[in-house]
Amino acid sequence: KGVRKGEETDIPINVDDIDHFGNRRIRAVGELIENQIRTGLSRMERVVRERMTTQDVEAITPQTLINIRPVVAAIK
Repeated sequence: KGVRKGEETDIPINVDDIDHFGNRRIRAVGELIENQIRTGLSRMERVVRERMTTQDVEAITPQTLINIRPVVAAIK
């Protein structure tokens, strides 16, 4: 075992096999759904921020700002 050809060392060298199943991780269903919902909510946030800048302050209500379609589309 050596660092270079013909050179010995006391430190063992471990080769990391990226294709080994021990190095793989399966994502749980909850984690996958969390990522999709996070994407949908960030899209909805962008739409709400845009609507807040364009609409009149007195006329703003949660119903006029929030559209749930980006979240639903991200989950599907």
